[in-house]
Amino acid sequence: MNKIFYLIMLFFIGTAFSFAQKNFSIKGKISDENKKPIEAVTVYLSTAKDSTLINYTITDSKGEFDLQTNKIEVPSFIVASMLGYTDYSKQFTSIVDHINLEEIILTEDSNMLDEMVIKADVAPIRVKQDTIEFNAASFKVRPDANVKSLLEQLPGVTVDADGKIKYNGKEVPNILVNGKPFFGADGKIAIENLPAEIINKVQVSDFKTKEEKLAGKKSDGESVSINLTIDEDKNKGFFGRINGGYGTDDRYESSLLANYFQGETKFSVLASSNNINSTGFSQNEVFDNMRGGRNSWSFNSSFIDEYSGNSGITTSNLVGLNYNDSFKKKVDVAASYVLDNQENKSKSTSRIENLLPENRVISFNENEGTSHKNNHKFTFDFEIQIDSTSSLAFVPIYEKNNNRRHNVSSSETVSILNDLINKSQGSQFTETDMDRFENQLIYNKRFKNKTSFSLNFENNNSKNKSFANNQISTLFYEGSNPDDIRNQNAFGNSHRDYYQVELEYRIPITKKQTLAVEAGYINTTEVDSQETFDFDSTTNQYSDFNDLQSYRNRFQTNEVKAGVGYEYQYEKGYFQLDLGSRWMNYDMKSFYNNNIFLNKKTDVLPNIRISNSFKMGKSTRLYLSYRYTGSLPYMNQLLEYQDLSSTLSVSQGNGNLKPKLSHGVNLNFSNYDYLTRSGYYIYAGGSLESRGIIDVVSYDEGFKSFRTYENASGTGYFYLGGSFNKSYKLGVNTLSYEIGLNFNLDKFKGKTNGLLYSANSQGVTPKVKLTWDYNKVFIISPSYSYNYNFVDYKDFSVDKTNNFTHKLNLQITSYLPKQFIIGADVGYNYNSMLADGFKKDFTLLNASVGYKFLKDQLTAKVKAYDLLNQNLSTNRYISPTSIQDSDQLILKRYFMFSLSYKLDKFAGKKKKEGNSFIINM
Repeated sequence: MNKIFYLIMLFFIGTAFSFAQKNFSIKGKISDENKKPIEAVTVYLSTAKDSTLINYTITDSKGEFDLQTNKIEVPSFIVASMLGYTDYSKQFTSIVDHINLEEIILTEDSNMLDEMVIKADVAPIRVKQDTIEFNAASFKVRPDANVKSLLEQLPGVTVDADGKIKYNGKEVPNILVNGKPFFGADGKIAIENLPAEIINKVQVSDFKTKEEKLAGKKSDGESVSINLTIDEDKNKGFFGRINGGYGTDDRYESSLLANYFQGETKFSVLASSNNINSTGFSQNEVFDNMRGGRNSWSFNSSFIDEYSGNSGITTSNLVGLNYNDSFKKKVDVAASYVLDNQENKSKSTSRIENLLPENRVISFNENEGTSHKNNHKFTFDFEIQIDSTSSLAFVPIYEKNNNRRHNVSSSETVSILNDLINKSQGSQFTETDMDRFENQLIYNKRFKNKTSFSLNFENNNSKNKSFANNQISTLFYEGSNPDDIRNQNAFGNSHRDYYQVELEYRIPITKKQTLAVEAGYINTTEVDSQETFDFDSTTNQYSDFNDLQSYRNRFQTNEVKAGVGYEYQYEKGYFQLDLGSRWMNYDMKSFYNNNIFLNKKTDVLPNIRISNSFKMGKSTRLYLSYRYTGSLPYMNQLLEYQDLSSTLSVSQGNGNLKPKLSHGVNLNFSNYDYLTRSGYYIYAGGSLESRGIIDVVSYDEGFKSFRTYENASGTGYFYLGGSFNKSYKLGVNTLSYEIGLNFNLDKFKGKTNGLLYSANSQGVTPKVKLTWDYNKVFIISPSYSYNYNFVDYKDFSVDKTNNFTHKLNLQITSYLPKQFIIGADVGYNYNSMLADGFKKDFTLLNASVGYKFLKDQLTAKVKAYDLLNQNLSTNRYISPTSIQDSDQLILKRYFMFSLSYKLDKFAGKKKKEGNSFIINM
């Protein structure tokens, strides 16, 4: 542990020293023609040769600025820019000392309303209150690059190997196009498929929920939202891409994305079909939709339901529609529909070492199955501006799906001396139909005295019907349990109804202080029932009703909450305090084996939150928060009868369980220095349960488990980490690197065979990535990560266990010779401590060669997946009570030839090789 914390502290100290460079300052004051200071003027310094941004700042309330820079021995220029004023510009042959520009006068732009005015260069960065706006034209990308390539050029923006976008270290879960979602708010389809050339501005701001947006509330600052505005000339036209390929082993892929934009009206269609474990919408110019390497993250989208990418082989078919529009600037509409059909074939083997206080027991499992999923999802988003003081938002979602799965499994459990304890095998078929309707209705009204009122109504209603045919036999070789042979049909029926009403009244105390009074009511009803029928050999039908495996449960909660909030917005930050309570009444009724079980309780739970967001500079922010909350146990944890649905385990709830109580903290510190082209991000936090819920498990001699639950304290988790990135401009070359370190600690407690145990799970993950970009025609990017996991136990048959993994990856992309695209990804993975029979390492090599012709609209490509035929899916998972090694069926080597056709037809002008021309619609 000491070594781990030493490494973490050394990492953070090293990042701090990296900023300790000799700086010069350029100071000045900006005023208007009446000598009044102008606040929030963007002042930026660029190179004269290619207008590369060096650094920027904004003026304070006194109109003053202080722009920092290193020694510059090449010509550069400084610009002061603000909408409504003419720009101020001054050139320097070199900067080798401090500079004082004294007072700068900006004059009003008399041509603002002149339609014939010739626009001057636009500032690469503008700061508008809490929004930073990047001018897309100021950042160079390759011709035909997508939005993802543009985002990677912006200062402070990073895209990691998993596809997570971060700005100054903060996650970006929300990406919009002209303020509206594009096939899901996460925006992954947008950044992979929209061409960078149509983007005018990239606006970065703190993420706000719809409630916060309509009420004019401040964001909590924990995450960031990016809005892409489309160039006016490119907002009228048609563009899209169609891709198709066929390969060895009958592997195939096809995808289509077509977009029609006409001002506020935007209509998009997507479709895909493939059997290579992809949704078909990662339009990476090197590998298209091929999974693995740089595309390993592409199918995670809120618009498209996730499925297990590494488990089995999936054939998927998908069709989607997206529509955005505005009517008379008072009604904004966003709607989408997706039909998702999937078939998955899976096969796995596993070895589980079950840890007991006195000994260990080994389980071996094999599973093979096929599943089918058919899902429809409709999403709507309406925003209505009723008048200048009131607005209404309506967000309904409807989803309907059908899932079918047939699974064949076998398992056996042996002692540490290899004596057989039990053995099980069986076949199961399940089918589930689900209907879900979710809705949110938000109304906000602002009054003349700047007070405001908001009403938020939410509902979530779901119904599930299921059928299962179970044919399972479990044989016991130790203990007194009789053999359990089952051949039965089970019919399930459940539904959940959730309703919430929240009221908030906001009262300005002063210009910077606001008092909020909140109240709400929540009603939740959960009903879960099952009827089980055993097979009757005399009638050859499933007609014998099984009382012990049939039940009906109803769990209803009523919650009244009230609280008061205080908000203080000061010059460099934002403070928020929320104090409240939740009065909760729950009523459980169960009917089981001709008996009725009742459980009624009332609890008062705390709801306290304190947060502070503090800006220490133009790009440096510290965020701190503390939360004290409570939550009810789940329904299954309160059930007072024995659940006998499994042949190897029995569970029973505890009707005397009390709600959880937990303390949570969160810290984020981020900074990006445009001067040194470097930035770092530090985060820490965790949760400690003063009253939690733990598992209480006992095993008999046949290793059949009996599980219940108890309250306990001292469980929780803690995390700490950070990352640092830096880039260098070396002529036409760009060299960048990113290093990161993450540490986590999880504290578990439980009871096994009557003895209280504790387990502390610790993990540390250092990682590093380098990227060398030679004039955007040759890019090489190696990366490495190491993950070490360690668990120590108290009152267990083992004192500790550990494992580690190595992941080494190299990505190479070449655009030489001209018209060619050549790429290769090679990754080496090593997993230590796997049991005998599980391969510990493999190398995954993907490669492709593409050629563009027909004016770069058509690309022919040959791709190879898993060229070395070594791809594996072996994993080790260490839990507080077991060590599991597993191996799963995975996609193996194939070769594919594909064609990709790109079409764009815009109403405006399109630049090509320095010339301009007009395409008429």
